[in-house]
Formats: sequence, structure tokens, C-alpha cells
Amino acid sequence: MEGQITLEEKANIKEDLKKIIHQYSEFFDEKWKVINEKDIMISERGISRIYRPDRILKGDEGYIIVDFKTGMETEKNDQQIETYKSVLKSGKESHQNSVNLYS
Repeated sequence: MEGQITLEEKANIKEDLKKIIHQYSEFFDEKWKVINEKDIMISERGISRIYRPDRILKGDEGYIIVDFKTGMETEKNDQQIETYKSVLKSGKESHQNSVNLYS
């Protein structure tokens, strides 16, 4: 693959995105301060790890973590978002919600 898609694939992707935005419109509202794919580094016991959620929404009541996925729901994906939640909490951030969005 060279990073190119066909016109048919482009149309399908566009439709998928429209469906996601419509179904989850609250996560695309302008009321949020949006943080996209920002590294979060946590050091514990001399070991540093970097985490990168797809989207963090900052609102008055705390943060919402949004991670975009393709395919079927998996335990691995659920664990990943739980890890992101723990990372935010360890930084003393107020967590409001977490969601995996599947297309």
C-alpha cells in the first residue's frame, strides 16, 4: 500500500465518518476543548511509559476519553481505554467518561 485509496473507498470512509459523527454527536460538540493524539508520559519506579489516546475532551465536569476502533469489540480495546482512564486519574485529572467508538 502506498497510502492511496480508490474513489469508492473514499466514499465509504466519508459515509462511515458521517455515521459516527451523527451517532456520537455529543463528542463532536464545540463545547469541548479537544486534545487529539497527545502523548501522556507516566513514570513509575524508574520506568517511563507513553500513552496516546485518540481524543480527549475537556469539559467543566472533567475529561472524556474517546478512542476510535475498527472491527469488532475486543477485551484488548476495553483494557486499553481502562489504562488511559487510570493514566488520567494518576495525574489527578477528573475523569467523566470513556468510550471506544467502533466503525
